[in-house]
Amino acid sequence: MKTIPDDFDVNDDHRNYCAEKWGHPRLPDTYITDFKSYWLDGEGEGKRKKNWDRCFTNWIRRDSPLETTRTDRWEAHLQKAKQLEGRQRQRQPLAYDPRGKTKIPKAKPMPDLLRNLVDKIR
Repeated sequence: MKTIPDDFDVNDDHRNYCAEKWGHPRLPDTYITDFKSYWLDGEGEGKRKKNWDRCFTNWIRRDSPLETTRTDRWEAHLQKAKQLEGRQRQRQPLAYDPRGKTKIPKAKPMPDLLRNLVDKIR
């Protein structure tokens, strides 16, 4: 058993666990600061654990709606995770260039079913 390492941080196992369990791989990133503060400087200072990775995933799980009726903190972390995930997504290029300065990729052909619907609307 050992105290929490100073360099303890989120890893792929934590992200995979949260992605599989709740669909948000960036959820651990929103909890790591509170977790480290508690175990390094707070009430948990100096306490020892066998497996800090398991302790961290339990920390997140215990805050989830499956384990508690107070979901306000969970929802706040969930919103932060969604924002972090949104930053990773690439922006979609505009369908047109209003300034006419960049080359616009050629449009893909419209499927027949969609073309028939558009023709009926016109």
